[in-house]
Amino acid sequence: MCLMTHIFIDESGDLGFSNGSSKFFIITMVISSDIRALERVIKKARKSLIKKYKNNRELHAYHVDKNTRKRILKDISLIHGLKILCIILDKETLSVDAYSKNNYLYVQATISLLNRLNVLQLVSPNESVYACMDRKDTSKYLRHSFEQAILTSLKGKYTGDIKITLKGSHEEKALQVADFISWAIFRKYEQSDLYYYQIIKNLIVEEWHGLN
Repeated sequence: MCLMTHIFIDESGDLGFSNGSSKFFIITMVISSDIRALERVIKKARKSLIKKYKNNRELHAYHVDKNTRKRILKDISLIHGLKILCIILDKETLSVDAYSKNNYLYVQATISLLNRLNVLQLVSPNESVYACMDRKDTSKYLRHSFEQAILTSLKGKYTGDIKITLKGSHEEKALQVADFISWAIFRKYEQSDLYYYQIIKNLIVEEWHGLN
């Protein structure tokens, strides 16, 4: 039986450089061999939601209340074998040239994170890899270019099947799990708020800073 590793990628912050933009941009990678465990976290949370949230097609950490965030992150922290990698970009350290190339910057940051996956040997070379990223509101051409760049970065490192897909988080519950994790890490850097981060801290393998 071929082993399958599932990877879900989400981001927090923005790639803008105006006065109202975030100070940090973070991409988070959630790695698990048990996609059903991730889905169960979201299904369980929805059952206990108060009425005003029940009609939402998807759950986002930014939009729910404190108790819901805490409960979801606690359930995530109990998932056996779950691993988290993230890349932290302090936008003050980025070159001015990056200001006008945010799509390129997003791709490069994701590839840097995938390279860490290989360096840290978190996926066996003979495993199949399913990578799912939150579909951004970009053109079909840019989405295709993004998929190809990610596929190229994985090929040659793993001999199993590799599948790359971009989905909306309402289509893929595991992406909603990635959203809560990424949001908790983002709060640590952007707001110096460790409350939510501490809940999932033990699952974090590495917080990588910069693109190299």
